[in-house]
Amino acid sequence: IHGTNFRVGMIDGKLRCGSHRVIRTLDDGTIYSQILKNPIIKNCLEAVTDRQVILYGEIFGPEFQTFNYGIDLGNYGFRIFDVKINKVFLNYEDFIAFCEKYKLPTVPILFVGKYDFNKIKSLADGKTTIEGGKHIREGVVVKPIVERMNCKIGRVILKYVSNAFLQGETLEGDNYDY
Repeated sequence: IHGTNFRVGMIDGKLRCGSHRVIRTLDDGTIYSQILKNPIIKNCLEAVTDRQVILYGEIFGPEFQTFNYGIDLGNYGFRIFDVKINKVFLNYEDFIAFCEKYKLPTVPILFVGKYDFNKIKSLADGKTTIEGGKHIREGVVVKPIVERMNCKIGRVILKYVSNAFLQGETLEGDNYDY
């Protein structure tokens, strides 16, 4: 999803929010603090009784990046791609179960199976699978079913960006600004 990365959480009973690398204040008026008011996110964070729960996701729409995903100006969509509970990222099956339990929308899951580089390349290109979107995919994110670390890259999670996105194309073949 081509939007803006966010994280929201409940840590020791206190709400927190942030962008990819920046901790935000709860009243800064940005989308990062506003998304805490979303009833789905708010209900989830208030219901989980663990000491720490953090949701990681992507906010998208016409005010974020160049793809609007069929969303009208002034509105936004979001999808969750990771959940961390008590400093541990959930494995795939636990992530899906958690999101289903709390009715959290997830990023599109295009494939679950054995690592296959050719499959990854083929899935990176094409039309977005987000309902309402009429443009290309930015690419795909590849993660193991069971979370693991690698001594060279840290957490094993990689992104393969589509050729069309790198070349600045939309579904219709028009160029767009980055």
